[in-house]
Amino acid sequence: MMCENPAKRIGLFPQKGCIQKGSDADITIIDPNTQVLSDISDESGEKIVLSCAVKAVFLNGELTIPADEKIKPKGTFVKRSGTTRRRSSSSCWN
Repeated sequence: MMCENPAKRIGLFPQKGCIQKGSDADITIIDPNTQVLSDISDESGEKIVLSCAVKAVFLNGELTIPADEKIKPKGTFVKRSGTTRRRSSSSCWN
């Protein structure tokens, strides 16, 4: 629901938003039982505690987080199709 519906809404499904042959291998693994103190503060200046922790991120099937060195950004424009939203833009950064 968190991936498929947004990808469909902006016209990037099935290249994004699902795990199947031919789709991008972009996956984030989270631990819902680990809290993380963020660098973000609320209105009162208190640091916000996030209710889950990112354990690993795979982009195009390659592990990017955790990593010892900085990962060089890479990507391409993905042509949108079959969407009723954002008609002014026919591509989305991937």
